[in-house]
Amino acid sequence: MLTDKIRDNLENTLKNANLALLADESGEYHFRKMFTRRSTPRELLILNYRFNKKTSLYAEGYQMLCQFYGTFDKVACLGRCADDRSPYSPLENKEYRLAHNYILLAHDNSYVLLGFTSCQKYNGFFRIYEDGMLQMGQSTESLTFEIGDIVESEFFVILEGISRRKLLERYAAFIEKHHPKRGNLTPFMGFSTAYAYYDKLSSKAVLEDVKTLGLFPSLSYVQLDDGYQSHMGDWLCPSHKFSDGLAHACQHIQKLGKKVGLWLAPFIVSGESELIKEHPEWLHTDMDGNLVPAGYLTYGGWRDTPWYVLDFGVQEVVDHVFCLFSTLKCDYRIDYFKLDALYWGAMKGLLYRGHETSVEHYRRALDTIRCAVGEDAILEGINAPLWPSLGLLDIMRVGDNTERMDERIVHKCKENFSRLWMHHRLWTNDADALCLKSLEDRIVTYESYKMQLALMLVVGGPILLSDPLSFYTEYDRALFAKMLMVIKNTLSVDYEHSFESFTLHLKNGSRIFIEFNFTRSQQEIILNSGAKDFLNGTVLGSKVLLKPNDVLIAEYR
Repeated sequence: MLTDKIRDNLENTLKNANLALLADESGEYHFRKMFTRRSTPRELLILNYRFNKKTSLYAEGYQMLCQFYGTFDKVACLGRCADDRSPYSPLENKEYRLAHNYILLAHDNSYVLLGFTSCQKYNGFFRIYEDGMLQMGQSTESLTFEIGDIVESEFFVILEGISRRKLLERYAAFIEKHHPKRGNLTPFMGFSTAYAYYDKLSSKAVLEDVKTLGLFPSLSYVQLDDGYQSHMGDWLCPSHKFSDGLAHACQHIQKLGKKVGLWLAPFIVSGESELIKEHPEWLHTDMDGNLVPAGYLTYGGWRDTPWYVLDFGVQEVVDHVFCLFSTLKCDYRIDYFKLDALYWGAMKGLLYRGHETSVEHYRRALDTIRCAVGEDAILEGINAPLWPSLGLLDIMRVGDNTERMDERIVHKCKENFSRLWMHHRLWTNDADALCLKSLEDRIVTYESYKMQLALMLVVGGPILLSDPLSFYTEYDRALFAKMLMVIKNTLSVDYEHSFESFTLHLKNGSRIFIEFNFTRSQQEIILNSGAKDFLNGTVLGSKVLLKPNDVLIAEYR
């Protein structure tokens, strides 16, 4: 078996590096190293194995916008922003592509998976070389080890199987040993202001729009997105468009019988904020004590820049963030928090205070927020470092943002489908909001409309609407309620590794069949008798012609 050869390589590599390999009965590995001299190693390599350069692969990214696929000699990024390329990385190594967390390889009608199953302190990485060489290692960042110090590595596995899906399920079980998932959320529906208003968000627009909330009995949350605050970091200081303050908007929504969700970027502080003027010592600096803008090390941010990053190695920062979230939970009665730009909380290249890695810094910050809001609150991660978040978040965005563009929706489907195995194993997956109505120059085609609905059904996460509420018709509201019932009652989702055909099995014995056509040609879909169109209830024939970049949603009762 190929895994036997890889394990031999692993043992030899670790032996040559004076790393002690440890294994348990389940087949999981970790290693230990004692330092005999003062050292700052930056990384510890644990594998150097050469595959055929035409070997097919899928490799995970550090954050939601990065996924790799292809072959060693032709690696492509499925996501919009690769971790190892601009704008996320100012240093682009042309010799290899840098992946994280796990890599899946196709070999002789089977699959081989190499993956890290824990992430408490160190990031695991993979270097993919064009000639077929694969390096697997663990980053120790800027830590300095003294004589006698011992490194206990993260845990990892080498697995092989003929079913990609079953292999990933085995992998998830290993991860859950170290990072038990939080309880499965009851599916819910909400309204997000994000794509309904963009930069035109105002308390006047929101309070006018939510007058129709009584028509949406299935809708639980109104989630206020970016724009209510004066600046990043000044979360309780309202913008001029929220002159009555955040509390007033929350109270108005709550009086209408809905809960409030709130968007924040808890690590980010704008250079224009009051916080940076009052407490520059709370932010990360370089060795000379100068503030470090995020753009020096990675993507500098999408608005309200320059961005700086809060340093949770400072106790006053921990106290400040705890007080902020306690206030939002207790005084504002907010219990759903969309935490964006989490990547910047474990940003590479920063010098973290004390003997601490970026992973420890990040996890301590999320622990602080959890302690402040309690176990009953919902925490969602957006643009988050994936494995450092294990066991800490209720919901994880696992694909790109929604845009009213056909190509973006197709792209989002492929991103989300590659991460379906994480749903209800690591966290609840979120496919982002539904944008079903056209806005000015942003046009939604009928194909995009259907594909968004189908994606939401397959992923099975929260349903967030993000068109102005007044745009929705009685038909739309009934359809959303129907979708929520389907997601609540879905027992399992069957799919193949091609991610084109999906069958949802419901508690009442009925099925939802979904077929995507991601090709450039028309496809003929053969249906069993009794199929009805999910969207309009019409009876479908035995054959349906599906256009390119279109989707069929059929139900069998």
